[in-house]
Order: sequence, then C-alpha cells, then structure tokens
Amino acid sequence: MIRCPLVPRPSAQPTRRTRRDPRRDRNRRNLVDSALRLVAAEGAALTVARVARQAGMDPSGFYAHFKNIEECETAAAEAFRQYVDNHMRAYSVLRTATDLAVAIDSSEALLASWLSEPEWITVLARCRFDDSPLGKAVRDLFADVRGDFQEALWDHAARLGLRGRHLREVEAIAELCVGQFTAMLERLAAGRAGDIRLAAEQLARANFAVIAAAFTRMAEQDAGAKTREP
Repeated sequence: MIRCPLVPRPSAQPTRRTRRDPRRDRNRRNLVDSALRLVAAEGAALTVARVARQAGMDPSGFYAHFKNIEECETAAAEAFRQYVDNHMRAYSVLRTATDLAVAIDSSEALLASWLSEPEWITVLARCRFDDSPLGKAVRDLFADVRGDFQEALWDHAARLGLRGRHLREVEAIAELCVGQFTAMLERLAAGRAGDIRLAAEQLARANFAVIAAAFTRMAEQDAGAKTREP
C-alpha cells in the first residue's frame, strides 16, 4: 500500500501549533502603520526612535518586532504592495479599454480607490526616488504598471496590423499615459483638480488622444516603408 507522505504514520506525534498573539500582531501593524504615516508626513528618512515614538512605544518595544529600521521598512513596503494589489481591479479594465466611456468609468474608479486613502498617494510622491525598501517598492510598482500597459498597447497595435518595429514608440506611450495618471492623482490629492469624474474624463480623453495620434503615425510610417520596399 502506498502511503501519502503528507499523512503521518499512526505512531507519529502530532505537531504542536504555535498560537498567534493578537496583541503582538496588533503592535507590529501599529509600527508599520506608524512608519508609513511618517513617510507620508515627513519623508522617507526613518529612525527607530521616530517610528517607536509615533507608535506610542519606546525603542525596546520596536526591537521586540524588528531587528532594525530596514526590516521595518521592508514590512512597510510589503504593506504598500498589498494595498496596491487590493486597489488595482479597475486598472485591469482600463489597460485594455478601447471604448472611451469604459475608459472614463475605469479611470474614475481607479482614481477614487486611491483617493479613499490619500496618504498612500503622498507615499508614492515622497518615495519615488528614495533608496529605501519602500522607495524600491514604489519604483517596482511604476515599472510593473508601465510594462503591463505597454504589453496591452502592443497587443492592440498587433490587432491593427502594425508592424513589430515600434517598440520604442509603444514604450514612450506607456510612459506618458502612466505619468499623466500619476500627475492627475497627485493634483486631486492636493485639491487642484476638482471633481473626480471630470478629472477621469480629462485623463481618459488625453490618453486616448495620445494613443490614437501615435498609432496613426505608426501606420503612416509602415505605409511609407512598404511603398519603399523593392
């Protein structure tokens, strides 16, 4: 008889489960949240003393959860990535939208999801060029979004019959569209862009205009190249 290795033999002793301490988990989350609040308010230069004070602890309480400030920053970066994952559902629709109305609705949903917790927008702005783990997480986010949007644009170009020699143009479009979204998000968070719906419409129309103009130019380049072929 073949025995599954995941099933213990009858003589095996049951493994003891380690019980989680809710209070310990709560204190650890408090430290991570405090680190993020400090970054949003004052920038990315964190210290153990500042984070502990923000969390209402002394440094010994900090060291009960993290070995050093870098480990706390890594936990904060993971919290940031989790937040992004939970708030990017509208983006999956936006990246492939070929209908302006759908793009406007998806842009509004995506902007609203970020603006529900505006401190994350401040973290984005403050950490974009920082060398901390949180800064790296922000740059990784931008790189992932640009790459994903670029892939969607490339698929759209292929459906239009455009040749595979426009990689740099597609990269530039993705960079510009992501940059426009980030700028609009920061304007809304600062109260400089007014209504979210209007901002979403402006953003979607601007991106559609950029994409349409670029794809028209690519098609003209391909047509010119074809007429020059022997």
